[in-house]
Amino acid sequence: MGIYVDGVFVGKNMGALYDLVDLRRVEALRGPQGTLFGRNTAAGAINFITRKPSGEFGGVAQIEVGNYGRQVGRLSVDFPKMGILSASVAARTERQDGFVPSATPGSDGFGSKARDAARLSLRLEPTKALTIDYSYDMTDIDEMPSVSSLIDSRGYGSLYPLTTQIGGTTYAFQNPSCLQMAGGNCVFPSPGIGPALRQYASTAYPTSIPAGSNIGALYQRLKLDGHTLQAEYEFSKNNTIRYIGAVRKMRFGESTDLDQTPVFVFNNIRGADYNTESHELQWVGSTKGGLNYVAGYYFFKDDGLQTGQQAGGLLTFHPNVPSYQQANFSIATKAQALFGQVDFDIGRWGFGIGGRATEETKRVHSVRFRTNSSWVQQGANTVDLAGEQSWSAFTPTVNALYRLNKETNLFARVARGFKSGGFPAEAPVTTTSAPNRPFDPETSTAYELGVKGSLAGNTVQYSANVFRMDVKNYQISLLPGGSISPTIVNAGKLRNQGLEVDASWRASKDVRMTLAYGYLDAQFKNYNTLSATNQVIDAASNTVVPGAPRHTFSLTTDARLTTVGSGMPLRGMVDLRYVSERYTYAGIVNATAANAAVGNSAAESRMPGLTLVNLRLSLNNIKLGGPGQGELALFVKNALDERKTVAHVDISGFYQVGTWSDPRTYGASFAYRW
Repeated sequence: MGIYVDGVFVGKNMGALYDLVDLRRVEALRGPQGTLFGRNTAAGAINFITRKPSGEFGGVAQIEVGNYGRQVGRLSVDFPKMGILSASVAARTERQDGFVPSATPGSDGFGSKARDAARLSLRLEPTKALTIDYSYDMTDIDEMPSVSSLIDSRGYGSLYPLTTQIGGTTYAFQNPSCLQMAGGNCVFPSPGIGPALRQYASTAYPTSIPAGSNIGALYQRLKLDGHTLQAEYEFSKNNTIRYIGAVRKMRFGESTDLDQTPVFVFNNIRGADYNTESHELQWVGSTKGGLNYVAGYYFFKDDGLQTGQQAGGLLTFHPNVPSYQQANFSIATKAQALFGQVDFDIGRWGFGIGGRATEETKRVHSVRFRTNSSWVQQGANTVDLAGEQSWSAFTPTVNALYRLNKETNLFARVARGFKSGGFPAEAPVTTTSAPNRPFDPETSTAYELGVKGSLAGNTVQYSANVFRMDVKNYQISLLPGGSISPTIVNAGKLRNQGLEVDASWRASKDVRMTLAYGYLDAQFKNYNTLSATNQVIDAASNTVVPGAPRHTFSLTTDARLTTVGSGMPLRGMVDLRYVSERYTYAGIVNATAANAAVGNSAAESRMPGLTLVNLRLSLNNIKLGGPGQGELALFVKNALDERKTVAHVDISGFYQVGTWSDPRTYGASFAYRW
């Protein structure tokens, strides 16, 4: 899923943490996007569109308070137009205590928030035909990680015999304190890592988290700023040239305890410097005969450096004899693409044909070495590997629309998707993996057939579609047995198919309801991986697909309850969202089957279904004097106080840490708009 802001691709997931302080709308595009949003959007794209300056004086000031010490302030101001210049500024600050206390002195607790963000937008209109938009945004985050805790002192290693060959090294999985067995006894003495962790393991929502600060305080930090320039020139009545350019810089850092206990098992301090630059030129136009077209060129480059300071007993398999190491890598990408699409009508039919030709080159350099407790290198590099690889692809798209009648359209779509290959820079060096061993691009072909229309005098609007997507060279992130470093591999072939339904109903002038339902059937058609005896097997029939809930459902009711005083509507909203059980990992259904891979079981990878209910009560159009009006709102999020694991990490097959949903929060907000 590609993330875009004003048409600009967000290069890394950690860079998507930043706050959007002046958001206008969100566009969600499903399925492979082969034309405008073509970079790494095999499943779809989400485009966040910010508000442009209006040229008229106005704004909004808002405050919000809630439980867990929540405090939010927001200010957005539009300035009057000054000649050809329009401008707006916006700022937001957020503070919140943690949901669960931390053992670290002075900490705000896990799940705390400390975020500041600001945005400047300028619009120049030198002529009627030319518009230039510039924006600068910045985000500063310094807070604690989300709520997570040790849920099991054993990992998937307990599924296998006492000694199992994984990547050529023998590990005693049933006793994680052992590096190997000698005459049936552990090489290292008790208590060992597993027994030391056992007292802290719990499947209940934590009331406190005793995570240790063995190598420093825990934190999650982000500093990000970006410049975006957009220009449109209408050189004829039906033809426009559009340019989108952006430069972004990100500094990310986190300090985590990957067991969330006082035992010195595995701590990690990670820092990343990441820079991106992109340029896009589009020619958009139409003809008198109803032909619409777009053509363009896209260029993207990035470079980044990540440093990792890792320490703990997991590196020696002894909790009282920690080891220290540095794991660093640098990456760089250059990508370019030519794209185009033509849409035209023939009677009741509408057709669209497009495509994108993409070429990417990636480089990686990974360096690792042992250090002392002050992070000073000891000895030669244990890893020093570099690699470079290029890939290219052509991704066509074909759309068809049939206007059955005035209220109903039938549509069909076939599209190819392309997700670039790359290097698993953090991968362990084994016979089957290495940081400079590239994984191949992931390609997909999606088929979609649906209907969209309205009923009952346009009071009901709906859409429904069935889809199928076949994926080749499916990319999946794995944590190899006995390793603390993840790797990315091509798992084979995957098929996703299902049904999606969306509907909205205006029951009366005061009540509106929206509904969405999705059914997903995801299956591996081919999954080549390693067995417990280090043999390549096809585990497709014995493996569940991660991150693929069978059912998703949402229902929102928004109603005007009454009118207070002179024209102040009191509105209520109930928002229900449900996601069924799904799997964190590509879990093995039967660990003793002939095609059983080494890894997590489906049973312990299963995340429970989650139902979230959010409530909101608002009083609008409050007359306070002056040029504007006020809005007072009361809200509750997760009203049922669902506290369930939403993800978990199995560390090398030895133990498991789960991440929990946020508990119930509530509060009030007041906004003044003028």
